[in-house]
Amino acid sequence: MALTDTFIKNTKHSGKAAGDKHSDGGGLYLHVKAAGKYWRLAYRFEVKQKTLALGVYPAITLAQARRGRDDARALLAQGVDPSQNKQRLKEDKAVAALNTVEAMSRAYLANKRPGWSTTHYDREARSLEKDLYPFLGQRVIGEVEPPELLKACERVQDRDAVESAHRLLTTASGVWQYAIARGCATRDIAQDIKKALKPRQKGHFPAITDPGTAARQRRLWRRPRSADSALHCPHTVPTPRQPTDHALG
Repeated sequence: MALTDTFIKNTKHSGKAAGDKHSDGGGLYLHVKAAGKYWRLAYRFEVKQKTLALGVYPAITLAQARRGRDDARALLAQGVDPSQNKQRLKEDKAVAALNTVEAMSRAYLANKRPGWSTTHYDREARSLEKDLYPFLGQRVIGEVEPPELLKACERVQDRDAVESAHRLLTTASGVWQYAIARGCATRDIAQDIKKALKPRQKGHFPAITDPGTAARQRRLWRRPRSADSALHCPHTVPTPRQPTDHALG
């Protein structure tokens, strides 16, 4: 006889040490023990009688337990042991947790730390924690696509921090190369998007646009001056064509 939600909710442990089993059909049953109520699936695989745990009531409802039973039966029809499949999925999840972007980034930083200054290490770590982990940290690193990494870098760029965006991308490239060496990624996706960011701003002196300042500038260039006087002139520097007194000896 199939179970009902009302029966499952109200049934109590009888006091038997082994507990009480209430069948729902198709191998699914509710195992009621002093510690709680547990969903179990009894099945045979390669002549052996086995049991698959499907969860604890009420976290797993009757409907969910039945879906678990049906999924397990589908695996059996394909010649797959549901218990072994569950173990493989658990192991794959554990491996994936070690291969996330955050886990791989932290391993990369730890590997680089002996050769970096404290200032450089702290800057790289803060950049990743602020701008990469919140968006891609829990993703498996080998599954992240270039547009996803680009979006993370563009968030930094949109703060008018173009240089910081480029530094983040450079650090990410190191992380992905480290992941490749560890067999957790197949390519450095940072290389695919490095041309997509805005170019770095190159430093330069401001142009002199005032006519009076420009005239004074030309007069200063024409007359000899010492190295000390050149240092006090805000827009002039010694050049090979204008040797300083010190250079002339």
